[in-house]
Amino acid sequence: MHSRLVIAFGSFKKASLYPFLLGTMALQIVVCVVLIPALFLYGDPMCGTRRGLMRERGRSYAALRNPPVSLVKNKSRDVGPKTTKNHMSHIPRPFTILTTTNRGFLDFTVNWILSVRRLGLDYNITIIAEDPDAYRYLTRNLTFDDRNLRIEQTEYGFSHPAPQKFRHSGYRRLVNKRPQYLVDKLEEGFDTLVVDVDSFWFRDPLDLIVPNYSKYDVWLAQGHDGKDGHKLPCPCLMYFKSNIVSFSVVRHWISRLLKDKGMESDQQSLNNVLKTRRGQRARIGWLDKANFPTGDEYKERRETNESTEDVFIYHANHMGITQ
Repeated sequence: MHSRLVIAFGSFKKASLYPFLLGTMALQIVVCVVLIPALFLYGDPMCGTRRGLMRERGRSYAALRNPPVSLVKNKSRDVGPKTTKNHMSHIPRPFTILTTTNRGFLDFTVNWILSVRRLGLDYNITIIAEDPDAYRYLTRNLTFDDRNLRIEQTEYGFSHPAPQKFRHSGYRRLVNKRPQYLVDKLEEGFDTLVVDVDSFWFRDPLDLIVPNYSKYDVWLAQGHDGKDGHKLPCPCLMYFKSNIVSFSVVRHWISRLLKDKGMESDQQSLNNVLKTRRGQRARIGWLDKANFPTGDEYKERRETNESTEDVFIYHANHMGITQ
């Protein structure tokens, strides 16, 4: 019996199956000892890298229904309390004001910040710097109150730092990135008020939004009326709730801008999105022109001595300043 086993083992070695068997056993040992424990020891995926904690956690619709409260980690300054105003306690989600700027718009940016702080508002402000010069200036400048002020560098490619002419390609590239910044904030669970930096605040716009918070998903300022008195949205001032409806509208807006490759302005694109089925699902609250006039309308009211006491925000559009 023993001799038969010796003969069989010798034949097995001659058939070159012995090295194969040893290799297979070694592979099984590696899998059992190394790879399987690794699956339990590491929470992150073993292949590929996440885009970032804030982006990743906000992907699901469940995150939009139950938005996180403290995902943001400031890159330059600590973010303090949301606001000192009592009516903010009625907004069930975290809230931020979002704007973008480059070196050419820094004077407007500082003036706008001062107008907000002049009202004693401690709202969170997120400013996306579109070039390194703007980021460096805003993170080092101490001439304005930086409470709850967060400065970020763009994640979508730097823009030219010079002032951009209205309707030119550089200007459109600059403003057409804003919907992406907006959807990023909505994914993080933040209600977001998007504003232009070439504006000046006389009163707090949330005084008009908060009392009607449960009625609408989106609040929009108005541009010049379209055909037959049709209301046209002005992306210079928009408040979006962090919910599924708003998320769908902004995503559709981004897709349309990418598809048209700059042929449509951000205003035209948003207007067309609001006409679609997705856009019509959103409950739109239109901000009154008496409170949020265009720049030329505000100028006309001043020149004709018409009262401007009901104006909340002055926006320098249609004034030739950035054209």
